Amino acid sequence: MDYVRYYEVDTRTDVIPEPKEFQQFCSKKKKLRKVVYDKKTHFDDPDEYRIVMKCGKATLSGNRQWAESTLTQLVDENGYIANLEVRDRAACPVRGISLDKYNKRLTFNDLIDILDAMAFYKLNYLQWNEGIFSEEEVNLLKERASDLGITMVAAIPLTRNVDVADLEDSSQLSAASVVFLQTASKDGGWFCLKSLEANDIDAMRAFAERYWRGGDAGEGTIENGLPDVLSTAGSRLANFKEKLTVHRERFH
Repeated sequence: MDYVRYYEVDTRTDVIPEPKEFQQFCSKKKKLRKVVYDKKTHFDDPDEYRIVMKCGKATLSGNRQWAESTLTQLVDENGYIANLEVRDRAACPVRGISLDKYNKRLTFNDLIDILDAMAFYKLNYLQWNEGIFSEEEVNLLKERASDLGITMVAAIPLTRNVDVADLEDSSQLSAASVVFLQTASKDGGWFCLKSLEANDIDAMRAFAERYWRGGDAGEGTIENGLPDVLSTAGSRLANFKEKLTVHRERFH
């Protein structure tokens, strides 16, 4: 009956990508009143971070951007959060978005939205064409990306053990399901974002979940094009779809 745990109420359910190490000390929540950053604590992994939440005070260490993203997702709609500790790090160092297949002309504001969404879901590389923007816009975008911990490149580097997810429109599955069920390579991957429509954003969230966690989606017997819900892969996918529902409501 191990699969039942995927459907239990869990403080982590809302977080994409889900933290690897998570401990909640009590179910009672208190108002988040203070956030401090511990500059003395350092980790060897640039993606690693830690959150310690006690009596309304959050102490963050390590990667500040990723810690703030998780904290934002853990705080409920009324600003309350339980006492907890999170220690997290990425399994795949490359988690990139490619705009080569984007289906319309990108505006400056489009790029800002993409960068903000990437930072929220802990994606750290963006492949783009800076030639369609003015010099001032390029400088502003690069500055914004740098502040968010995102590296902007002109082309996808040809690297072994790194996937490129370019989804076909003819797939019978949702884009998010296709991305989630793909194997996450050891070193990471790139997702070809085609628009900022809901289906593409869901697929980007699935990509963030898979390539932060790494490994594969799990074993599962395929039924009607999807893993059976009681299999490992099917249970994980069902759990992820529950997260998507929360994110559509809270984070658009």
